[in-house]
Amino acid sequence: MLLALIVLFLASLAAALIGLSIRLDQRAQIEALERVHGRMLLDAGLADALARRRANPRFRGRGEDLAAGSFASSIRTISPFRFVVTVEAASRERQRRIRCDVRVRPDGSFRVTSCDPVPATDLAARSP
Repeated sequence: MLLALIVLFLASLAAALIGLSIRLDQRAQIEALERVHGRMLLDAGLADALARRRANPRFRGRGEDLAAGSFASSIRTISPFRFVVTVEAASRERQRRIRCDVRVRPDGSFRVTSCDPVPATDLAARSP
C-alpha cells in the first residue's frame, strides 16, 4: 500500500512538472509572438509614412488605430535629400519606437539607410 502511494505521488509530481514546462513554453511563445507583432506594426508604420511621403513631399506624419494595435509616424526633414522617420507602435501594453534615416535618391525613390530602436527611457520624449 505504501509503495502504491509513493508511485502515485511520483506520478502526480511528474505530471505537475510536465504541466509547468508546457506553461513556460507557451508563455515564451506568446512573448515571441508579441515581439513579432510589434515589429510588424513598426514596419507597417514605416511603409505607410514612406508611401504617403512619396505621394506628398510635405507629409509630416499621422497616426493609425488598428484592431490589433496602433502606430504613429512623424517625419523631420534634414535636407531635400534626407529625412528622419520616427514610428511608434503600441499593442496591448507594449510600446515600441524606431527612428529611421531615409535618403532620397536622384530618381526620387527612397532608401532607408538605418533604423534604430529608441531606448525605453526615451519613449516619453518626443522625437526631434
